[in-house]
Amino acid sequence: MKNQRKLKVHERKNSKWDESIPEILLKGKWLSQYGIVAGEYVDVVCEEGKITITPKTDD
Repeated sequence: MKNQRKLKVHERKNSKWDESIPEILLKGKWLSQYGIVAGEYVDVVCEEGKITITPKTDD
């Protein structure tokens, strides 16, 4: 099982503010192997140079 992915950051035009914003799209069957399930929530933690996505746990 591959545990590293290379994704391209796309540009999305935001017509409301007439600017471009970065966008990353994650999709694929491989997500469920890591507990990311359709319809569920995830936690996103942003740190300097790093974004971590984990399945939401009931706290």
